[in-house]
Order: sequence, then C-alpha cells, then structure tokens
Amino acid sequence: MLKKTETPFQGGGPVDIRVDGRVALVTGAAQGIGRAIAETLAASGAAGLLLTDRNAQASEAAAAALTAAGTTAAFVAADLADPDAPVRERRARALRPPRPPR
Repeated sequence: MLKKTETPFQGGGPVDIRVDGRVALVTGAAQGIGRAIAETLAASGAAGLLLTDRNAQASEAAAAALTAAGTTAAFVAADLADPDAPVRERRARALRPPRPPR
C-alpha cells in the first residue's frame, strides 16, 4: 500500500507558486484553462509568456491583455498536435524581417 502524502492542493486554499523572471510556453492559451494558466503565470511573476493556440484572434487578444497588464506576451499560431508545427513556425520566423524597435 502506498503511503499517503500531503500536497498543497489538499487543503483547498490558494497555492502561491512564484515563477519570477522565467519565461513560459502556454498551450491552448486562447481561452479556458490555458488562458487561466497564462494569467496565473503572469500574476506569479513570469518575465514573459509565449502563447500557442489554433485560435489566432483570441490568442492575440490574450497576448495583448497580458502585455498591457505588465507581462510581455507573444502569440504563435500552432496546432501542437502536429509534431512538425514548431519546426515550421521557427523556420517561418527565421525568414521574416525583424520588427523595428518600439
């Protein structure tokens, strides 16, 4: 029989996990759980977020809202069920001209 271990989630209270200065990749970030995870990471000190989803319009809105709230966020359209999607996106970005500084 396995020994029961306590986890921070069993108490039902909030969990304070800090990710200060880190950059995170959030899949499914356009809505629902993915969006909530992105917002939680931003509130927990993430330095930046890379959002992926198939819904470009909602993801661009999420990235804009997170950036406006103080956490740099960028959106990359990708269906990560396709194992070649990240490679294609990286190659496509390498071919784009760089954006001018703001």
